[in-house]
Amino acid sequence: MRRASVTTLLFSLALLGLTGTVTSVAFAQPEQPEQPEQPPSEAELTPEDRTRRAQVVVRVSGTEITVGDVEDQINAQSPFLRARYQDPSRLRDFVQQMVRFELMAAAAVEKGYGDHPGVVRTRKQNAVQRMIRERFEEDLTPETIPEADIRAYYDGNDAEFHRPEMVRASHIQVATSEDAVALITELA
Repeated sequence: MRRASVTTLLFSLALLGLTGTVTSVAFAQPEQPEQPEQPPSEAELTPEDRTRRAQVVVRVSGTEITVGDVEDQINAQSPFLRARYQDPSRLRDFVQQMVRFELMAAAAVEKGYGDHPGVVRTRKQNAVQRMIRERFEEDLTPETIPEADIRAYYDGNDAEFHRPEMVRASHIQVATSEDAVALITELA
């Protein structure tokens, strides 16, 4: 992967007008035109990419936002939206949104919202969805199912695949032919 030029973002985070603890800002602009939608796996990364992705862009309220975090959030968007972040000012705005989110998240945790039953339930639902996606949807593809299993299911569920042809008909009955003409005129 070609290393993009280094762009200093967030000239001064004081411009944000945020009161959270923010330290250190530097960012290597992610290489754009075609980025994968899924974050690269650790095995796919070169040592240089790992080092670059680990660079801290911002430290805010005890949390570090890295180049990899920014790239992953940008890559999770549609290609149309990703293209806009080639502009350094839009990329800066995107990182500022991430900073605002971290500040709000820290404030919510500080006020105890992390223990709210609705938040706990949502966290559990997200964990279940991720597990299903990783264990079943990504691992279980048509190519991973043995042909013998497909044949056995097809043969064992014959009625599901061989149904007689059906026709559906509708009928509207009216009292007189004048009513029928009026109804046809109304519908046309």
